Order: sequence, then structure tokens, then C-alpha cells
Amino acid sequence: MFYDRLKSLIKEKNKSFNQVERELGYPKNALNDYKKGKIPSAKRAAEIAEYFGVTTDYLLDDTENQEQTYEYSVIQRRAKK
Repeated sequence: MFYDRLKSLIKEKNKSFNQVERELGYPKNALNDYKKGKIPSAKRAAEIAEYFGVTTDYLLDDTENQEQTYEYSVIQRRAKK
């Protein structure tokens, strides 16, 4: 599920996996592990969600609500500290 959402978001933004990895500062092919079903850490999921402007729930769950509210953004930033 996570990989499918990630792939869809990358396609929507007209980017490549390598481009997203570079912009997030990840090693090459770091996102490829998720194709095999690996689940990202909470930190990485938050980074990817923020990058695409969606919620971590949208990335990890079946929810169709991808809008990231201001309040949710604040909570994610605080969690990183």
C-alpha cells in the first residue's frame, strides 16, 4: 500500500524516484526497498509526507484524504524535534 501511494505521488508530481531521493537527501535506491513491502520509519514517513504535502495517514493507510492541514503540519514538525 505505501509503495503504491508513493509511486502515485511521484507520478502526480512528474518526478522520478531518483529525483525524490536526491531532494530528500536519501541514498540512491533508498525508496526501492518499499517496493518489496518494507514500511518506512515514522521519521521517514513524516519526511516523505511533508515533501508531498500529504498526511502520513494517507501514505500508510487506506484513507483517501491527502490534504495536510496546518495543525497536522505543526504536529509533524514538533515530532521531529
